Amino acid sequence: AGAAGSAGGGGVAFAAQAQALLPPLLRAAGSLLASLEGAGAQASASAEALGELLPALLSLLGAATSLPATEQPPVLVGALGCLEAAHALPYHRLYPHKRRLLRALQPLLDHRKRSVRQSARSCAAAWHALAARG
Repeated sequence: AGAAGSAGGGGVAFAAQAQALLPPLLRAAGSLLASLEGAGAQASASAEALGELLPALLSLLGAATSLPATEQPPVLVGALGCLEAAHALPYHRLYPHKRRLLRALQPLLDHRKRSVRQSARSCAAAWHALAARG
């Protein structure tokens, strides 16, 4: 029973550590995505690989609502920043996710924290502008 109890405690500690690491990881991913803008054809292979992040980021938006209220804003703002920066990816990688993303943003446009609402508004504007690119 002692081993099972310590394993459970380790899982809680890992979850807390993962929550602490998530915002910096999201900022780094957002920087990577933003660096692709204007990089031209040399970054196309990187852009294709980073396009695989979109479904994971969309899932993260939904999962972040289960976090404690004080931990939601940094995770949501980080994920929204990544999704906004993703507009630098090739259009064919973005279009399949556009409708799902815009639907996922709806509740965040009314979030209780201003920083989340601002990030959601900025992200939505970037994704609505995709229509002009396509």
